[in-house]
Order: sequence, then structure tokens, then C-alpha cells
Amino acid sequence: MAQAPTVQVVTMPVQPQVVVQPQVVVQPQVVQGTVVPAGVVQAQVVAAPVGAKVAPEGGVATGGHPLFAAAPNGSWKYNLCDRCCSCGADCWMAWCCPCCPLGQIAQKFVHAGKPQGCWSFCTIVTGTIVMSVIANMISLLVEVAIGVNLNIDSLIMGIWWGIVVMNVRGAVREHYGIPGNGCEDCCCGYWCLPCVITQMTAQVWNNPQVSPGCDCSTQPANVV
Repeated sequence: MAQAPTVQVVTMPVQPQVVVQPQVVVQPQVVQGTVVPAGVVQAQVVAAPVGAKVAPEGGVATGGHPLFAAAPNGSWKYNLCDRCCSCGADCWMAWCCPCCPLGQIAQKFVHAGKPQGCWSFCTIVTGTIVMSVIANMISLLVEVAIGVNLNIDSLIMGIWWGIVVMNVRGAVREHYGIPGNGCEDCCCGYWCLPCVITQMTAQVWNNPQVSPGCDCSTQPANVV
């Protein structure tokens, strides 16, 4: 009698399968809300780069340094002649001792790590004193030589203020993205010195009548 064939069953080991789950990296995002008539808030997601600072509404980011007041992006807070006769403390300084507020603005850029060449509180105040002495000496010598007072000192000091304002105002414009050019800044410094100083102090300080106010030191450079 024939025997039935024998079937051998070989069991193969089962290899474990490794499943790799994708990693999700969540980037920081700014969410802006929009209210629809039904009262439901629809969120609009706007991607923001990691570490980026978001400018305040209607303002401009200050480059990561808190020494400069927020202001409308690309424009001055005030027109050139809006504050030159406001009779505030900074207005009196602009008329009576313009080297101090100009030096304080320049010193802000020094403290913020963005110095504008050699311009600082010390160089502007000291330079103004030296230029004033030189201008008066030249004016006196010319008057003695020709017997007529030509006000050479006013011309020399006007040129000095034009050069200072061209550098300081140019730095302020660059910081806030305000259009303009060096020729315009120089002309403002020569012909409209109190106007341009009060315009700049209102741009870089939140309350210019208090700080810089009538302070003649470098302390206002550390205040917003």
C-alpha cells in the first residue's frame, strides 16, 4: 500500500518593520484676526522669520535696539516747521543751544552701535565751541582790515551747522526709512536750524519736552 507524501513546513522568521514618522517643525507665526459680520473671527496666518521683531501698528522696528522711539514708517512725525515755535523745553534748546540736542541724537547712534563716523556728543559740542571762536576771530580780523562788519561769523557757523545736520539728519532718515538727500539736510541745517532740530527730537524721543528737554548732558541719549 503506497504511503502519502510527507510535506515539510519551514517557518521563516518575521523581520520587524521600522516605520519612520516625519518630524514637524513649527515655525513662529503671526496671527492676524479679521472679524466677519456674523461675529466669527477668521484667522489669517502670516509667516514670520525666526527671531524677527514685529513693528508696532503704524510704526517701524528699531533694529533690535530700544533707544529709538517708534514712528510711522518712511515719514516724519512732524513737518519741518510744525514744532519750531512750540515754546517747549526742546524748542528753547534748539534756539539757544543747538549743539546739545544735535549731540544727544548723535550719541544715541553711538550707544546703539551705529556710530556715524566721528560724530558724537563730545565732537559736536566741542566742535561748535571751537568753530564759534574761529568764526568770531575771522570776522573781527576782516572788520579791522576793511572797516566793515560783513558778519563772516554767521556765514561760517551756518556752514558748520549745515555739515552737522547733514550727517545727523541723514542718520535719522536712514534709521526710519525716510526719503531725502544730503543736500536737503544741509540746506535745512543752514537756513532752518531750530526747525530741523525740533523735528528730529520729536522723531527719536517719545516726549521731547521732557527728554531731552533742557538737559545739556549725554543722559537723554539713553532715554527713549
